[in-house]
Amino acid sequence: MTNNIYKYDFLIIGSGLAGLYSAMYASKYGKVALLTKSSIKESSSYWAQGGIAAVMDSGDSFDDHFSDTLIAGQGLCNENNVRILVTEGKERIHELIKLGMKFDSSDNELLLGLEGGHSKRRILHAGGSETGKKVVQFVINEISENTNIHIYENMFVFELLSNGVSCFGAKAYNWKENKTYNFISPAIFLASGGLSGIFARSTNPHVSTGDGIALAYYAGAEIADLEFMQFHPTAFYSDSGNTFLVSEAVRGEGAYLLNESFERFMITIDERAELAARDIVSKAIYEQIKKQKNQYVYLDARKIDKKYFETRFPNIYKNAQSFGFNLPENLLPISPAAHYTIGGIKTDSDSSSNIIGLYACGETAANGIHGANRLASNSLLECLVFGKRAVQKAINNNLGKTDVEIINDNFSIKKNNEESYIKTRNKVAVLLNDYAGILRDGKSLEYAIDELIKLKENSYLKTYEYYSIRKNYLLILAELIFQFALKRKESRGCHTRKDNSETDNKFKGNYCTKIKSEVIFKPLD
Repeated sequence: MTNNIYKYDFLIIGSGLAGLYSAMYASKYGKVALLTKSSIKESSSYWAQGGIAAVMDSGDSFDDHFSDTLIAGQGLCNENNVRILVTEGKERIHELIKLGMKFDSSDNELLLGLEGGHSKRRILHAGGSETGKKVVQFVINEISENTNIHIYENMFVFELLSNGVSCFGAKAYNWKENKTYNFISPAIFLASGGLSGIFARSTNPHVSTGDGIALAYYAGAEIADLEFMQFHPTAFYSDSGNTFLVSEAVRGEGAYLLNESFERFMITIDERAELAARDIVSKAIYEQIKKQKNQYVYLDARKIDKKYFETRFPNIYKNAQSFGFNLPENLLPISPAAHYTIGGIKTDSDSSSNIIGLYACGETAANGIHGANRLASNSLLECLVFGKRAVQKAINNNLGKTDVEIINDNFSIKKNNEESYIKTRNKVAVLLNDYAGILRDGKSLEYAIDELIKLKENSYLKTYEYYSIRKNYLLILAELIFQFALKRKESRGCHTRKDNSETDNKFKGNYCTKIKSEVIFKPLD
C-alpha cells in the first residue's frame, strides 16, 4: 500500500470551461477534486475569442441552429446530440446569467454577433473578444470559495486507475511539491482539452497536448474521429512562428481576406464569401498561398470603425500592436493554424465513455455534435451542456465507496531523457503540420507513419518516468491521427485528401479504436 490517497465523489481533470462548470454543478452533490496541469486559468477556453452560440433571439430558432450545425458537420453529426446541444444550450446560458454572468448588451438587450456558418446572429460575447476569459473567470470566482471543491494546480496526471472495464481513480504528480497523489473516485471526468498544441503551428496554449485522450486510450476507452483537426483560417503569421488567433467575428463585422495582389478571393469560392465555414475558408487560403510567393494572405478590417474595433476586439487590437500592426488600418498577415480537435474520447449523449465511471466533456470528447467540421462558437456551449449532463449521469449511476488497492509505482523525472523527448516532440510537430495538415494524401500519410515507427524505439513500454510518458502520449496520438486519416479515403469537412477529393457515402460513419491500436469503422446509426 501507499500513502497520499485522496478520495472524492467526483474527480475532474482539466480546468477549461467544461471542467470548471462540471465542478460547479457537481459540488451540489458531493466532494470534488479539480486537477489542472498548470494554473487554473491556463486553458483553451480562457483564450476563446469568438463567443458562445445559443438561440437567444426571437428571430432565431432551435431548428435554425440545428440546421447550421448539421451543414457544417457535412453528414457526420450525431443528430440527437446536436438537438440536445441547441435546446439545452439556452437553459445553460440563462443559468449563467441568473448567477450573475454579464454578457455584452445594450439597453438590456443581448448583443448577438454573426460568425461563419451561422444563418442568424446568435453569438454571445463578454468583453468583446475576451469571452472565454470572462466566462472562465466568472466560473472560477463562483467555485473559489466553495468548500466542496478542492483545486489542485500543477498536477501532471500520468495514469488512470482502470481495469479496462471500470475506472476508479488517477495517479498524478505535483510539480511544485515533488509529490505523487493517488485519487480515488467513482466518477472521473476528463475535461483536459484537445491536442492541437502538438502541431508545429497552433492557436492553442502549450498545455493543449491531448493528455486526456492519451490517458483514456491507455485505460481502454474508445477514441474516435481524430482525422478531423479543425484549422482556424485566420491566425497571425510571422516569420518567427509566433502567432495569435484572430476571431472569426472580425469577418462577421465586415473584414475581408485579400491575396498578395490585394484581391478578394472568397467571393469566387463560396456564396457566403468570408463567412463560409472554417474548413472552406482554410482550404481557400491554403490554395492562395500555394499560388503566391507569400506564406500568408491579408485580413483587411479597414471598413470597421477604429473605436468600435478597439472596444469589440480589445485583445486582438493589443496583440496586433505588440507585433507592430495598428488595426484596423493596417492589413494583417494571416494563415491557418491547428485550432480545434474534433475527435477525442468517444462518448454518448450523457458524456459516458465505454469505460464505466469514465466521462469526457468539452474538446476532449467526441460525441458527434461537430461531425466532420465544428460550427464556430459551438464549443463553449458544448462545455456547458455536456458538462452538466456528465454530472447528472454520474449521480444516476449511484456515487458511492470505491475500495481499491494502490501500488506505489515510483514516478520519476530523469533530466537526461529531456533532450530525447524534445527532439521527438519537434519531429512529431513537423510531421503533423506537413502530412496531417489542411491537405493530405495516402503516400504522405504512409510516409509519416513510417517515420513515427522510427521514432518509437522502446517507447510504449510501461513506464512511470515523466519524459518517457510524454513521448508515449505524443507518439500514440500522432499515430492515431495518421491512421484515421489514411483509412478515410474521401474528403469531408476538415479532412481533405488530394488523392480522394470527393465525399463518398460509404465513409458516412466514424473511425475509432476498439482494442488499443485496432482501428474500426462504425457506420452512423
